[in-house]
Amino acid sequence: MTRLPVTTCSNRVSANDRQHSKWKPSARYLCAVQMGRQLLPGQSHKLNNLCDYYGIVLQHHQADSDSRACAEILLRYRESGADFRPFIRNYSFAV
Repeated sequence: MTRLPVTTCSNRVSANDRQHSKWKPSARYLCAVQMGRQLLPGQSHKLNNLCDYYGIVLQHHQADSDSRACAEILLRYRESGADFRPFIRNYSFAV
């Protein structure tokens, strides 16, 4: 199983934060949209439509519900035998 580090970022980093914090120059992430497009061609990949497809409860545009739903969708992809490795990307933070 591939384990990815949990990384948070913000586009609004103050000059003071940059001076006193050591930011990672990049972060690895999994592109769930591209993964879904390959696994479910022809299916709408809007979050609410995928939740309907998989029977996942969603309170759309509520951060906790949206993030849980995304995790549940990824679990469904994993249960279907999907290989996550081709969908791992790298994001470089601009300073």
